[in-house]
Amino acid sequence: MENIRVVVRVRPFIPGENPQQCVTVHDRQIRVGDDRTFAFDKVFDMRATCDLVNSSVGDPLISAFVDGYTVSTIAYGQTGAGKTHTMSRLSRYVVERVHKILTNGAAEHSGLASPGARSNSLADAEAAATQPEFRFSAVEVYNDQISDLAVSASSSSAPRQVRTLSLREDNRCGVFIKGLTETAVDSAEGLLTLIERCISSRRTAMTQANETSSRSHCLLTVALVYRGKVGRFALVDLAGSERMKKAHGATPSAAGEGHSGAAASRVREGISINSGLLALGNVISALCARKSHVPYRASKLTRLLQPMLSGNSKTTMIACVSPVAASFEETLNTLKYANRVKSLRTTPLQMAAVSSMEDAQRAIEMLHQQLLEAKQVGCGQFSGMPSFPTGDVNAKLEELEEKLRVEQKLTQRLKDDLFNAEYTAMVEVEKRKSLEKRIALLELVEKERCVGRASTSTAEVSAVGSTVSCPRRSAESSDPSDEGGDIENNRKLLERLEAERDELEALKKQKETDSKRLAELDMGGQHSIGCDFDGSFSQENLLRDIALKERHIQELKQRNEEAVWALEDSKRNQEEVLSVKRRLEEDLANAVTKLESTEMEQQRKQAERNRLFALHEERLRKAEEMAETYRRRVEEATLQLNQRQCNEELIQQLQAQIPEMREELNRHVVAVREGQQREQKMAASYVQKVKKMKRQMRETEAQVSRLQVELQKKEREIARVKSNIADRFDRCLSKAHVERKQLLRNLQCDSSGRSSSVQREIDLELRALATIETDLDDLMLERCEMKARLDEVCGSPNVVNSCAVAAKGFECQSRRAGSPNSCSGAQAEASTDYSEALGDGNAVVKEQATNPLVFQTLRRLEEVEDSIDSLQEARKYHLQRVRRLQNSSASAQGSVTSRACELLQRSISDSFRQTS
Repeated sequence: MENIRVVVRVRPFIPGENPQQCVTVHDRQIRVGDDRTFAFDKVFDMRATCDLVNSSVGDPLISAFVDGYTVSTIAYGQTGAGKTHTMSRLSRYVVERVHKILTNGAAEHSGLASPGARSNSLADAEAAATQPEFRFSAVEVYNDQISDLAVSASSSSAPRQVRTLSLREDNRCGVFIKGLTETAVDSAEGLLTLIERCISSRRTAMTQANETSSRSHCLLTVALVYRGKVGRFALVDLAGSERMKKAHGATPSAAGEGHSGAAASRVREGISINSGLLALGNVISALCARKSHVPYRASKLTRLLQPMLSGNSKTTMIACVSPVAASFEETLNTLKYANRVKSLRTTPLQMAAVSSMEDAQRAIEMLHQQLLEAKQVGCGQFSGMPSFPTGDVNAKLEELEEKLRVEQKLTQRLKDDLFNAEYTAMVEVEKRKSLEKRIALLELVEKERCVGRASTSTAEVSAVGSTVSCPRRSAESSDPSDEGGDIENNRKLLERLEAERDELEALKKQKETDSKRLAELDMGGQHSIGCDFDGSFSQENLLRDIALKERHIQELKQRNEEAVWALEDSKRNQEEVLSVKRRLEEDLANAVTKLESTEMEQQRKQAERNRLFALHEERLRKAEEMAETYRRRVEEATLQLNQRQCNEELIQQLQAQIPEMREELNRHVVAVREGQQREQKMAASYVQKVKKMKRQMRETEAQVSRLQVELQKKEREIARVKSNIADRFDRCLSKAHVERKQLLRNLQCDSSGRSSSVQREIDLELRALATIETDLDDLMLERCEMKARLDEVCGSPNVVNSCAVAAKGFECQSRRAGSPNSCSGAQAEASTDYSEALGDGNAVVKEQATNPLVFQTLRRLEEVEDSIDSLQEARKYHLQRVRRLQNSSASAQGSVTSRACELLQRSISDSFRQTS
């Protein structure tokens, strides 16, 4: 099992945005605000290019996809964060990269073919398997309805007219879409054209947050059948999470019918998108908590993503965020969402491809032939084991054999690396010895020169008292002797250097001999391995091993040539630096360091080799245990067959008892009919009671309408009284306003040094704080009302009264949402549940009629609590920014500053009062 890989990408600023960022990226960490830090597998800042993102995210998935694994990439984030742009670039990169890998792989495989060494059936199977086959499908989830995006993109009709598909599930295939078309593609260009056409056919619309906002979830799947394996690459582009106020705002009252319909459609789409993402969040929370029940069936989106979150897929999630300070809350929620996904684990598996019954029969025959050959070679421990009844066991055996081959290759490679390291260490030791000899020789020559110079200086000092010509003659007589000594020393040095050259040539010849010996050993090992595993592996695997060995031999030959060139270069360098002692000392130090590092590397490789040997033995033990398990399963299957025969006898006995059971059934049918007649009579009486209750409800509604008319009259009277009070209050405070304006002028004169840009930023932050405070007040009021209604429902002694109170609370909630249609629908639903609860005489049915309203209110209360937490964190962030800006621009005038702060507080309170 492995964890889902999560990466984060921060999009750059869009022209026209306020360049105030709320995120900071450092290596693999991202900080939101001042005190919230998250760590992910990879974090790309605003400077990251699409090529860097694609190579980091796509390369590991592409290699697994070609090897037959199911891989997937999910893009999540708020609207306008760059999800669709990232996924479109990634899909193009995946197609081009896979095409390049398959082209190179087909060329290598065609060069290794040997038709004389294989049977006809095996050659035909291999020829069919080496040809890559692509299949493409596209799905769009719009308003929790699934449609075929490939069909809508290729047809001339509008996408809205495409029929809706349904989800199905079985034990063999899991969750699948009934009626989904898979298009066979011949080339990479055709696949890219299909992908671009499907992406352009998605439903998009313009909102206040994004001009081209995706209004649906998109799932693109590319299937590859190659060399007997089938891989799937899923590209999921989720619709952006959005807040209704930011994305849509309030619909203007003067708008036409068309604009109102489009706005209502956008709101419905946003509700559907948020509902799907909420269901996905609940699934992720349940998986993180290791709960026994995971609510995959809460949404069609979660059912489609089930294999990617907890199945056999290698999954990578790309969390796209915006750096703008105004998107602080959405960015924080996205990172919280992605942080929970990190703990999810999947189990990737390779899938074998069987395209037809003929291919399946051919594969079964080939596996039976391999088993017979293995028995003939001498695997006595498997001689009594019968053939396996299913193809899954054969696939697992092939997987174990593949793992064994990989371990053997790894062991051989470690042996080769160990031999090369030992040979390199031996060469370095010889070089070190030669350098030490050369340094000792140079030190001896230097000492002889120093002794000669000292004797010459002594002779010159002793002859100072004589004539000037004497020193000249002595000097002339002494110089030839010195020169002769130097020539003799140089001759000895050249002889020693020639001896060293001979030694180096001998080492070179020895190295060539060792290289030839290594090649012979490789050829012999190849022959022995082929003989040992001839009975257990197919000829295709043997040819593949031969090709790997040949490439390894070529690499060794190339390394040998490089070593010869390096030896010649070192020889030239030695001839150049014979007269420089310092360089020789540096070479000695480098050689010592390199020798130490080589010894450490050798020790590390030896430890790694021991560890891999232990791991290899452990895997072999597990393979033997699995083989034992398979044998036990075969025995169990035999027992099941015997038991099935016993069951057939029991079935015959039961068939003899069928006439008696039919007579008993007839008696029960008569009793059921009598009970149905009694129920019909009771239902008629219940219908009369329901009609009576409906009449009472109509009378109650008429009374409620009269009370609403009276309430409107009272509200108009209250508004008139409030306007009179406001006029009086304004007249009383006119002098205070004049004084405040004068203080504002003084404040502007005192604070003339403050930067206009800083003041604008403070004003922006204050407006944002005012908006946040308003939202907080609304949410707090709504939370208090819902809690009060829930307390009334829980504490009511009568169940009927509880139902009425819950219906009233649900009506209040619908009225606060600002949707008259939804309010009337909620009232109708509540009245229906209420009438049904009163019509049935059972108290349990009454309680079940009240529970849906309480459940909806509790769910809304949880959403309000989450929104309040996010708004409080946003308010904290904006308050810290205002304090920093005020501290940076504060002046030293005490009294004026205190008066300015008081005036600022009054102006802020006035603005809050006007806003409310």
